[in-house]
Amino acid sequence: MVKEIVADFKAKFEKDAGMQTASLTAAIEQLGGGEAKADPVNKFFTDTLAGVDLSGKAAAKADGSVSEKLAFAQQQAEAEFVKSFYVTADEAKAVKAAVKDEAALEDLMKKVYAKVGFHLPSMYSGVADLKTVGDAAADKFVGEVNAAKAKLAGDIKKQSLSNFSASFA
Repeated sequence: MVKEIVADFKAKFEKDAGMQTASLTAAIEQLGGGEAKADPVNKFFTDTLAGVDLSGKAAAKADGSVSEKLAFAQQQAEAEFVKSFYVTADEAKAVKAAVKDEAALEDLMKKVYAKVGFHLPSMYSGVADLKTVGDAAADKFVGEVNAAKAKLAGDIKKQSLSNFSASFA
């Protein structure tokens, strides 16, 4: 906000010969030990700060008053927040289109979940299969456990994808 006010002051001061003259006169009076009757620099900053509208009702304009510039900056920040953390209509449309494509749907699910800050742990996909030990009975059991683990991981993945796509239906 201060930068905006200073920029406005510089722009006005460069173009306003009356303000330049009054500022010089006030500065000379103050250097002489007197008190300036009217300090246009101080008045500009005081009036500008007093006129700042913090109610949120100012129109958003990039090149407007300080209040309008603040409203514009707020509007830009909100738009960036929405873009960064909200699911867009295009993303929702892509999820609906990818319902039959498991790989595309999984990729979209990871992207959307990452965007909104949802962490989905890969519970079973990161667990290595058990190794066989060389005993026929034990190896048969290890095979059954590995098959059951793979089926469970597949079922969890399928249900997760189904739940994800259903939330966009």
